[in-house]
Amino acid sequence: MKKAFGLIFILSFPLIVLAQDCKVLNEELNNEYTGECKKGVAHGEGTAKGNELTYEGEFKKGLVHGEGTLIREDQTYKGEFDDGMVMGYGSLYIGDSLIKEGYFKGQLLDYYFMGENKSDLAGYRILQDDNLDQAQVRISKSDNKTKLVTIRLSDPKNRSISNINVDERNNGQIANSTFTNSRSVIEINAIDFPFVMTLRYNVSNQSGNFNLPAILKIEIFEPGDWLISITH
Repeated sequence: MKKAFGLIFILSFPLIVLAQDCKVLNEELNNEYTGECKKGVAHGEGTAKGNELTYEGEFKKGLVHGEGTLIREDQTYKGEFDDGMVMGYGSLYIGDSLIKEGYFKGQLLDYYFMGENKSDLAGYRILQDDNLDQAQVRISKSDNKTKLVTIRLSDPKNRSISNINVDERNNGQIANSTFTNSRSVIEINAIDFPFVMTLRYNVSNQSGNFNLPAILKIEIFEPGDWLISITH
């Protein structure tokens, strides 16, 4: 029995302890690794170092995942990670001082405080929506590195959309705009996030007897290329 136990221990030992042949798939942390390993990549508890970062915590299939601590110079993030990214609830420190506590999201070298509520991880917050009950509103972010907000208004029923106006912007410039009765596109660039705007327009009711004033006020706090699509 002792021999069998010893054999199992010897066979499993290289899988979970010896890390010199174990890879970290986060490029920011692939200089040095010590910790648990599975199938040649970091998996379980471990410590990884890169040129600018040190991470101590949980890994899954080679990527930071779970609970951990990320250190960059005097800045420390303690909290949740998901699939190689900062993602979830955590605390940000400068030295020993707590700076922010809440939900964070982003790359290991470029992450952002999203807000105090889990819903803030979406990257935006709708502040007002009037007469949009019958509309389909979709807000999405692409993987492009540009900082742009595109607004698309459409009405397949070919009812009139008029008096379109984007106001109460805290920054940004309208770079392009196209208006028709049933489809309109507005592009806003030169944006510094967080970005706040109010979209106002009139749309005819289902019977076409009168116009309804529609309002969408939104705050977008995650930098990126955003699309706001509204279909009536």
